[in-house]
Amino acid sequence: MEDDLARKFLDEAIQLEMRVSDLYTFFAASFPEDYDFWQQLSQEEKDHAALIRTIKANPNWSDKFVSTFAPGLLAEIQKTNHWLSSVFTEISEKNNDRKTAFDTARNIEQSAGEIDYQNFMVKETDSWILMGLQHINKYDRDHLVRIEAYMRENNLL
Repeated sequence: MEDDLARKFLDEAIQLEMRVSDLYTFFAASFPEDYDFWQQLSQEEKDHAALIRTIKANPNWSDKFVSTFAPGLLAEIQKTNHWLSSVFTEISEKNNDRKTAFDTARNIEQSAGEIDYQNFMVKETDSWILMGLQHINKYDRDHLVRIEAYMRENNLL
């Protein structure tokens, strides 16, 4: 990918992770009974953004990182960012219930950007840089699985 395109990709990916984190923080404040769960996910999304910022700061890493993703992913991440912006506005203006919050989180975690990030974090690689990034992130993944497990435990699924 060209430098400008790689930079745009990484900026959009950072924005996606931070928007998801903001929404999860909002859910934590809105649903005290689920506060710890949402705060944990929110922090993990911030960690994802920090990891992407670290990648962005090192051109050798960013080229390797960005080259692992499908070319059309940038457009998908931009679309998801736009969608998340409207979702956040809509949810913050309504009196939503817990089920709506969890269903929204499931939809987010099934978005192209989140799925590709998850796939990247579990894929086989021979690059020490990518293995290191995967190791750093090993406990901050599987959000969809964890959300659905939490929903089952709390009779929300």
